[in-house]
Amino acid sequence: STWFTVLLIITNALTVAAAIIVGYGIFFQRKEKEAIQLKAEVKETQFQMYFGPCILAISSLFCGVFVYSFSKNLIPSAISSIGLTEKVSALKLWHGFNFILLASLITLLLGFLLWVKRSFFLNWGKAWVNFVQRVGPTGLYDLALEGLLKIARWITRVFQHGYLRNYLATIISFALLMLGLALFKHSQWPIKLFQFNVLNLLFVVLVLVLVARMVVARSRLNLLVHMGCIGLSITLIFAVYSAPDLALTQALIEILTVLLFVLAVYRLPKFRSFSSWKSKLRDALLAVGMGTVFVIMLMQTAHQSQEPISEYFAKNSYLEAFGKNVVNVILVDFRAFDTLGEITVVAMAGMGIFALLKKATK
Repeated sequence: STWFTVLLIITNALTVAAAIIVGYGIFFQRKEKEAIQLKAEVKETQFQMYFGPCILAISSLFCGVFVYSFSKNLIPSAISSIGLTEKVSALKLWHGFNFILLASLITLLLGFLLWVKRSFFLNWGKAWVNFVQRVGPTGLYDLALEGLLKIARWITRVFQHGYLRNYLATIISFALLMLGLALFKHSQWPIKLFQFNVLNLLFVVLVLVLVARMVVARSRLNLLVHMGCIGLSITLIFAVYSAPDLALTQALIEILTVLLFVLAVYRLPKFRSFSSWKSKLRDALLAVGMGTVFVIMLMQTAHQSQEPISEYFAKNSYLEAFGKNVVNVILVDFRAFDTLGEITVVAMAGMGIFALLKKATK
């Protein structure tokens, strides 16, 4: 086809230009310093070494001039040996003025012009090579690697900063995201709200006020007192809803926790605030978001379709465990190993705190 012929001419012209550059550069473009250095270092060979190249060159010229005489009997014999019967035109050095000769002349002329304007084409080629290196596989690999390193540096700067508070904020953020997606996908909407009576509303208002006071507290002692008040409010809720054992446990734990915190923060330096308003806003949003998610989870558990397990414990605590206090039966019978593990953890924590306090008194 025409385009294939044009492509062949351009390719051969580039080959001609490269041949001229190599031949002309070797024999006619030596610098004087390089010529002196080569003359001092390279020695001419003996004349017997010229016999081989000369014989090959003369044979090529002789066979080219008299190609018809050599090929008139050789070509037909080679054709008949492979079973072909078509007539093949004889090889000749001159076929007259035809398209092949014109294409050859155009190729030589174009190659010569490329050699004359080689500085322009070399600069253009360098620019093209640079462009290919930028958008080619190597360039794309370098861009991808640089982008990966930028992402790694950003992740290190954002997440591996050495601040425990920010680590906790990151963990809580991802936990909030996962829980929120799970609730949005599997929850039953709309959620039926609990029926609030006056007593429940009072408890909610009391806890919200105490939490608000904790947020604006300016001393650790004030913070601990309000935290203990929140725990005692939960104790009141247990007592009102007929869970005196849980209320007693909650009260003891809250009192003990407040005392331990007071002992721990007694020797700490003066309370100072280092958080910016952005950090406080972030912490507030995380707290509200996590609280909202847990409220929704509790509301979902109130609308479960299967029979609650609490009914099983209420029916079988006296029949199987011979106990009238359902909560105590659950703790020491139905889930005795759970309780043993919790007691072990609390005991170990208590012994650790006792050891620290004893060491501090010494």
